[in-house]
Amino acid sequence: MTQDKFSKEINLNKKLTKKYVDQSKVFTQNITQLNNIKNSKPFIWWQNYNVIKKIFINKKKLSKKVIKKISDYYYIYKKNPKKFKILKSIYESEKNTLTINKIDKHFLIVETNKKIDVIIPWYGDKNIFKLIPNILKSDYNHLSKIFIINDDYPDKELSNQLEKFIKKIKDKKIIFINQFENKGFVGTVNHGFSLIKNDCVILNSDVLTTKNLIKKILDVSESDQKIATITPLSNNATIFSVPKFLEKNEDDDYTLTGNICEKIYPQKTINVPTGHGFCMFIRKKYLDKYGIFDEKTFGKGFGEENDLCMRFAKHGLKNLALLNTYIIHLESQSFGNKQRINQIKNNYPKLLKKHPLYDQLVQKFIKQNPLKDIQNLVGYFQKNPNILNRENILIITHTNPYKIIGGVEVETTTLIQHINNKYPDKNVLLYFFDQLKNQHSLFILENNIVIKKISFNKEINSENILSWIIKSFKINLTIIEHLMYHSLSYGKILKENKIKFVLFIHDFYFYCPNSDLINDKNIFCKYEHKNKICENCLLNKLNAKVNILEWRKKSKEIINKYSDVVVFNSEFTKDKYLKLFNLKSNKKFKISYPE
Repeated sequence: MTQDKFSKEINLNKKLTKKYVDQSKVFTQNITQLNNIKNSKPFIWWQNYNVIKKIFINKKKLSKKVIKKISDYYYIYKKNPKKFKILKSIYESEKNTLTINKIDKHFLIVETNKKIDVIIPWYGDKNIFKLIPNILKSDYNHLSKIFIINDDYPDKELSNQLEKFIKKIKDKKIIFINQFENKGFVGTVNHGFSLIKNDCVILNSDVLTTKNLIKKILDVSESDQKIATITPLSNNATIFSVPKFLEKNEDDDYTLTGNICEKIYPQKTINVPTGHGFCMFIRKKYLDKYGIFDEKTFGKGFGEENDLCMRFAKHGLKNLALLNTYIIHLESQSFGNKQRINQIKNNYPKLLKKHPLYDQLVQKFIKQNPLKDIQNLVGYFQKNPNILNRENILIITHTNPYKIIGGVEVETTTLIQHINNKYPDKNVLLYFFDQLKNQHSLFILENNIVIKKISFNKEINSENILSWIIKSFKINLTIIEHLMYHSLSYGKILKENKIKFVLFIHDFYFYCPNSDLINDKNIFCKYEHKNKICENCLLNKLNAKVNILEWRKKSKEIINKYSDVVVFNSEFTKDKYLKLFNLKSNKKFKISYPE
């Protein structure tokens, strides 16, 4: 091969090589672009439309906003199935959120030595043999007398059996009385009213009580002398029925439901237009002053307790529902169905004649349904009782870490995963401020999955929310990631409830609510100590009236007095806080996660 020919071959090879390289680059670029397209959200959405439709929406029409949201979720699913599982659980919890509209300020117990009389009218109900030991077992110390009045039941054998049963118990608190004529519910209870020397509770013989019934009634009745009547919740008591309002609810485990009500009630009491005679506390002095049941008008029964409550209300007295107490009401034994219907038909017009506004008040109550919160809570926890029995670790933070991106948020989700891996037998309660909805919320997480969301009305004080969470759930440790949108009093509340807590400090929020310390003139304030300047700055920048001395006093208490461990994000932050609050370094101040 000549030199010229060889050179030509070389040049040709170079050209071919260059062309191949160029084509390879183009091919690589095309493959990259194609992969980018395949991995893009719109392509995944288009390619998997039917799958997404099946997972989320069951062929419903969707808005563009929802389509984008679902596309985002499915994109995450393709990239990170574990994260998608968490987000899907949040999506599902949003659809079935429990809402609490009001929480009592305090959950204090009023200690009293006062005792109550119980009146039980009896007309052949065999449940009485369960009810008597049921009351004695749960509320003996708060009982004065139990008057069991036999309303001339015709089966003498059963009546004698009951009398022998009571004598066998040998308890002087139980007084058995035989009437020699049938007076019906009204006349029999009025007979009981003539015997009592204390405030009393009327109990139908067809109920079963739960623990501490009398004690919980006294706790409320002794708190306000204007309270005339108190009626607990039940499975079958019209406006007092839970979880389904105005219905008879089947309940195979009334003790469980009683425990649920005692734990999770957001309000202890609410005002009601009337009580219910299946189980009703009545203050004796108001019976003496305003009269007993109107036997002349209502005969043997129906309408008498409504009339009594309306009479009390006209004198400025209160009729209350007791939301932390639950009684099982089996079925009425006083009348047969046909007789009951006739009694209602005959007596309701008489009730309205005495109290023309009664029906309007009851219908208004039904329409507003102020029992909705407790009904929903009872309904959920009846189906999921283990949640209340499991131990929990409570995490408190200032945002929803699954929707907001930031350092604290990443740390919070990592912490939840860490807890789930290390303590699989515990649930995580995530108490946060939902900035998008401007309200506090609670996630219940099991195995790193949100199984329920509870949202709180924005008018509820955050301290009351924390107190409710502590009361309702078993919490053995609390981790405070951030207290923005919360209260500096949380430390004291946790300490009073003997709950250990770890406090994370990421910034200078505890020194100043303006945590980045950039003042209203957009200048770093250099840890300003001049109170007036600080307060004016906060007013101008955050539109917040803050007593900065009080703020720093409470911050120092939560750091130094109430917390069990304080974790700083750096040595710099730790040293600054120790200097600013004049604190001495000790073992509870750390820079890394405590085990």
